[in-house]
Amino acid sequence: MLIPTMSSLSFNSNPNLTNLAVPKLHDDGSNWLDYTPQIQKAMGSKGLWRHVEGTAVTPALYMLVNGIPVLSDGKTQATEEQIKTKESQIMDFNKCKCLAQHVILSTCEICT
Repeated sequence: MLIPTMSSLSFNSNPNLTNLAVPKLHDDGSNWLDYTPQIQKAMGSKGLWRHVEGTAVTPALYMLVNGIPVLSDGKTQATEEQIKTKESQIMDFNKCKCLAQHVILSTCEICT
């Protein structure tokens, strides 16, 4: 009997989150049926699975009119607070996307 190698995933951005154990995907894919539901649930519980599926909505930058960020009406200038909030949303989106990629890579066996 083959014992699967487990990857312990730790999401430290929130202290309330627990570590998760996900089996490493064998390089030949022989444990795909075990790996798939566990990686989906682990990443789904952390809000990352939509990034894997490609269904996470990318926050849009503000439109620029004469070099000035404006709201969707194309006329109202975005406030500094609105710009900071938008930039924070974009950073959070990119962090989640990179974390999802990292989780996939860290739960796959590296072929040598």
